[in-house]
Amino acid sequence: MGSGYGLPHRRLQGAAPASWADLWYTAKFPGDRAMYSIADVAPEMEFALMPAGVPPEKLYPLDVDKAPASYDKIKKSVVKWWQTGVQPTQMLSDREIVMTTVWNARMTTLQEQGVPAAISWNQGLSNSDAWGSWMVLLGRHGIMNEALLAMHLITQPIRLLNTTLATEIAMIHILLPHMILPIANALRQIDPSLRRAASVLGATPLGTFWQVILPLSMLDVAAGVVLVFVVSIPRQSRGFRNWAAQSGRGTLTRPLILLAA
Repeated sequence: MGSGYGLPHRRLQGAAPASWADLWYTAKFPGDRAMYSIADVAPEMEFALMPAGVPPEKLYPLDVDKAPASYDKIKKSVVKWWQTGVQPTQMLSDREIVMTTVWNARMTTLQEQGVPAAISWNQGLSNSDAWGSWMVLLGRHGIMNEALLAMHLITQPIRLLNTTLATEIAMIHILLPHMILPIANALRQIDPSLRRAASVLGATPLGTFWQVILPLSMLDVAAGVVLVFVVSIPRQSRGFRNWAAQSGRGTLTRPLILLAA
C-alpha cells in the first residue's frame, strides 16, 4: 500500500493544469506555488525533471544534476517548501497559493470540506510506504470504518486518522522489525546446550529465560532499543507534529522531548 502525489490546484477559470510542466509555467498559470522541501530525504526530483523535458518513461535513473537546475527556474514562485502534509492543503484553503504538490489523502480531506480545489493525476507519482497502508485501513472511508458501519456499530464514519492511537500503531508497525532483528540474531547465537543444561539442573522454562537467555541477549536488546530510538526521531517529529498542527493538540514522546531540548 502507499500514497500518491498529484498536482493539486485551486479551481481556475479556463484551462486547468494538466502536467508538471504547468507547475513551472508561471506565465500561463500565474500565482504562488508550494512544493515538498528539497531538503527532505525524498525530494520530488521526478516533478522537476519532467518540466525540464525528460519523458516519464526515461526518468530513472534520476538525473541528479539536471533536477536542481530545473528547481532554479521555479523557486522564485515557491513561497513555501512544505515539510508536513497539512501545510500545502491549508495554504490552498486560505488562497495563499494556486498550485502545490501534496499527498492524495490530504486532497481528499480538503475536497470533503468543500474547498474549491481539484487535483490532476496526469504524471502522478505512487509512493509505497507503511503510512499509506494505515491510511487505507483507518481513513474516513477506509476498511475499518466500512467494517464498523456494516456491523451497525456506528452510524457514520469516525475519525481514526491523525489521532494519537493511529500514529502510535503505525509507528509500532514500522519500527518493530528494528527491534526484532537484533534480538533474533542474539537468540540464534546462544548455544542450545545451555538451555538443556539449565533444564537438567532443574530450571523451569521461565527460570531459564530469566537466568540464561535474557542475560546473554541483553547487549542485542540494548542495541535494538538504541536503533529504534534513533530511527523513530525523524518519523515521530513528522508524524506527531503533523497531527498536532492539524488537530491543535499534540503528544510528546521521549525522542521528541530530547529533540526539542
